[in-house]
Amino acid sequence: WHATMEEVRVGWCSEVVGGLRELEVRFAGQCRVQRRFAVPKGNGGARNCDDARRSGHNAATILPETIAPIGADYPLELAAYFAKKLGIDESWSPLIASNDVIAAYRRLACGDPSAMVVAQWDPIGERVALFYVHGFTFGHKADVVGWYRHAERLTRAAVRLGPVACGGYFDDWVVCEPSFAGDSGQRALKRMEIGRAHVYS
Repeated sequence: WHATMEEVRVGWCSEVVGGLRELEVRFAGQCRVQRRFAVPKGNGGARNCDDARRSGHNAATILPETIAPIGADYPLELAAYFAKKLGIDESWSPLIASNDVIAAYRRLACGDPSAMVVAQWDPIGERVALFYVHGFTFGHKADVVGWYRHAERLTRAAVRLGPVACGGYFDDWVVCEPSFAGDSGQRALKRMEIGRAHVYS
């Protein structure tokens, strides 16, 4: 519940004040609600997960494409490329870092807001509370492909316009650069804002 209240505070979701009647009127009875549950995190917090499997969202979703993120050897490939171009000596070393996008799936607008409504137990009001999720929920199989499309565009822009030696891995970007470049690639990614994708490390 606290994690959902934090999402409300930062604007990732908002309560359906009028309850089921509001959803029926707004979406002409065509809304399908996902049950929200919490998964404990190691730091004592919780991650909100939305059950798109039981709600039928995943079964009703057809994905003609898939994702092709970078592999674990990608940083080594970049380091080898730099070594080939710069030579191997003690004047430089490869720096490898990862940038994580906070609340990545929430940053993408969904074309059908009736599919992004969640229900969660309100322990204070002792009732089921409904929320509009402003972006994708966390549990819908389309989330990953939708984010990947966006991440791929951002990666290509960073590589061509930066130029930043980076690659996308789900909601992370791996950056590899020679030590004499400092953290310029990381800084460039932090400054890039394409759509609503703010990049953080």
